[in-house]
Amino acid sequence: MTSVNLSSQSLAAATTSASYATTSVSASASDTATAASATASPSTQVTISGEAMMLSRLFNTDDPNADPVIHYSSEPILQGVSTYSYLNASDRTFVSKLYEYAQQNGIDPLNVDYFAFDVGVYRSTEHILAHAPYDYDKQGNPVVRTFNVNDEAIAQNIYTSKALNDTEVNHGFLKFMLDPGWHPVHATDFKFLQEVVFGFSASGEAADPNAKPVVRPKASDFAPYKLDTSDSGGADGAFLFEKYASRVKKLSNWLTDDDKSMLGLMYSLAEPKGEGAMKKVDRYAAQLVIAHLTEQLVAGIAADPKKEKAEAAAYVNKLLLAKSAANKADKPA
Repeated sequence: MTSVNLSSQSLAAATTSASYATTSVSASASDTATAASATASPSTQVTISGEAMMLSRLFNTDDPNADPVIHYSSEPILQGVSTYSYLNASDRTFVSKLYEYAQQNGIDPLNVDYFAFDVGVYRSTEHILAHAPYDYDKQGNPVVRTFNVNDEAIAQNIYTSKALNDTEVNHGFLKFMLDPGWHPVHATDFKFLQEVVFGFSASGEAADPNAKPVVRPKASDFAPYKLDTSDSGGADGAFLFEKYASRVKKLSNWLTDDDKSMLGLMYSLAEPKGEGAMKKVDRYAAQLVIAHLTEQLVAGIAADPKKEKAEAAAYVNKLLLAKSAANKADKPA
C-alpha cells in the first residue's frame, strides 16, 4: 500500500444484503421463530419491544432485566469488550427506539445494528482521537480524508437542515459521523442516518435557509511532509523503522511494509526535534492501524453480514489496542 486510503467505504455501499432498502424485519433466532409461528393467523402480529431487540441483538441476552455493563474510553484496554458495551444509557435507550422504528417501518434491523456499532466506536474513542482531516502518503504528500460522492451529498443535506440542531441523534456523534476527518470509514448507511436524523426531529426534512454547505479541506491546503533522507546515509525507511520499532511494538503486526517505511522516515526526521515530535509519529502509527482495522471490519461484515457480531468483537479488541496506543502517545513525556 503506497498511501493510506481513508476514502469512505460505507458498509451499505459495499454490500446489498445490508442495504437501506426496506426489508422484512429479522430479529434474534428465538424472536424469528416466535414471529413465524404467529403467521398461522393472518390477524396476529407479533411486536418485539425495542429494548428486547437491543438486548438480544447487541448483547446476546433474552433476559428482559439484563443491564449490560457500560465501558468508557477512559478505561484501560480490556480484552473481549464489545463495541456495543461502550453505548451509554441514553445511547441504549435511543437505539431501542430505533429498533421499534425499524419494526414499524419494515426496515432491516441490521441498519440499527450498524448505527449502534458506529455509536460504540464514537464512545470508545471519545476524547481520545484527534481530528485528522488528512494523512501523508509514502512520498510525504498530504492525502485528504473524504467521503464518497453519495455520502458527501447526504452529509451536506443534513448540515444544511434545521434538523441538525433539534434532532434526537446525539449531536457529538453526528458531528463525528458527518466529518471524514473524524470517521472516514463507517458501518452505517448514510441514507439510514439521514432517515433517523430527520425522523427524530421536530423540523423533519426542512432546510435551514441560513445554513451553508460545509467546505471540505483540499490536499493543497496542507504542506507536504519533507522526507529528506540525506542525513540517513541513504538508508531506506524500512531499515530506519527498526531503530524505532519498540515505540509501537504492540502495533507492528498491523502495520504494512509501506507504513513502516514511511514511519521510519518520519521518526528519523522527528527525533532531532525531541520527544514531543516523536509522540506525534507514535500517534500517527496508531491512526494508521485504526484505519486498517476499520477497513478490514467493514470488508468482513460486507462479505458476510451474519458474522457481524463475531467480526466486530474480534476487530474491536484490536481497535481498542490501537486507541490505547494513541492515547499513550498523547500523554506528556
